[in-house]
Amino acid sequence: MTVKEIMAMSWDEVSSLSAEEVRKATNVLASAANKRLKRMRSSSLTRHAPAVQGVRKFSVRRANSRMSAAQKANRRNRDLKEFSRARNFLKTKTSTRRGFAAVEKATSKRLQSMGTDYARLSPSMKRKFWSVYNAYIESHPAEVYNQGSDLLQFKTYEYMFKGRQGWDLARIVSYLDRVM
Repeated sequence: MTVKEIMAMSWDEVSSLSAEEVRKATNVLASAANKRLKRMRSSSLTRHAPAVQGVRKFSVRRANSRMSAAQKANRRNRDLKEFSRARNFLKTKTSTRRGFAAVEKATSKRLQSMGTDYARLSPSMKRKFWSVYNAYIESHPAEVYNQGSDLLQFKTYEYMFKGRQGWDLARIVSYLDRVM
């Protein structure tokens, strides 16, 4: 099977595969994901892409012929989890250089239309911006869902770069709690 064929499979088709077929498909996806991950981490532009953050190497363990039935079932479930993780990574738009560049360009355009100078920020300032944004999303997912990420991005930018004092994450989150 090729990566394209595997990515086109529905979850029902994947679930119906035998343990050995799941392992083979997972190996193919893990190999492709690891190659992409290595390329992304080696590039200075995309090293900090959202898809790459916190991702560990993808792997599949070999089956042991002396395993009990319960161990084999557990192994299949772990392989399915790894399959899902690799597949989701490969589907993420920011997991490629071109996709990351497109998302970065769209974000810059959207924030500039709101009256910001996002495009002029240095890469380190952009990383700080996105780390604050992602921290707020993790702690307040419902708020972001209800208010929209565009507003959150604008308010985060406004606080961080329009004369506000400090980079303390707790102060920024407190400000965002008041304005969101």
